[in-house]
Amino acid sequence: MFGSCLQSTLVRRYGIGSARQNLRIRRNLSNNANDATTAGPHTVSSAVKQGIVEPTASQLRTLALRSAIPMIGFGFMDNLVMLTAGEAIDLTIGVS
Repeated sequence: MFGSCLQSTLVRRYGIGSARQNLRIRRNLSNNANDATTAGPHTVSSAVKQGIVEPTASQLRTLALRSAIPMIGFGFMDNLVMLTAGEAIDLTIGVS
């Protein structure tokens, strides 16, 4: 799941595809130069025809950092709310 999410984000933001996808597209383009737009069940866009490069390690680190920061912030806020709500519930319902 994370891999497909990462791949779709890379494709949307940077036009970067997976190595397997790039190899399949290159084979389709080289085998069917005239018919490349309808190769297989997927259509090949003009961006793909120009070639898709693999992401660099720096791009992957930047993407991971930009994706992780909101998750960490949400985790802290969620924990704060749950602790506060749990304490309030214990003080009202849990009183013996």
